[in-house]
Amino acid sequence: MNAADLVFKTSNGWSGPNEAIRINQAGGIGIGISNIPPGYKMVVDGKVGFREAYVKLSGAWPDYVFDGNYKLQPLHELQKYISLNQHLPGIPTAAEIDAEGQNLGEIQRLQQEKIEEVFLHIIKLNERIEYLEEENRLLKMKK
Repeated sequence: MNAADLVFKTSNGWSGPNEAIRINQAGGIGIGISNIPPGYKMVVDGKVGFREAYVKLSGAWPDYVFDGNYKLQPLHELQKYISLNQHLPGIPTAAEIDAEGQNLGEIQRLQQEKIEEVFLHIIKLNERIEYLEEENRLLKMKK
């Protein structure tokens, strides 16, 4: 505990005061926690409820997936990768999330990238289906 920290305590009347909120010298706020890790502006030990959250991303939103130069991984390569690694390429593993947590803005960006890739695959598959249906229709006409 640093003497320069501002600490708010509460008491239930039966026991001594308990630390509820701490503001450290760096401006970090701890709720339900007294050790605020360096680099964090707020740390909460418990559930947090709110109506809305806005995450400002530092990277590009994945509209680049729809750029004509984007290299979409073929489905057979994707299937092989998933079989070997048990997760999607570019997405953190369950072990990584368990160990490090997740950056909500970054995981949302990655999920959006995968959603847009799925749409490109669906569009390609639909084009192939339409081609095969037309080919099938023409073959039936020759009979």
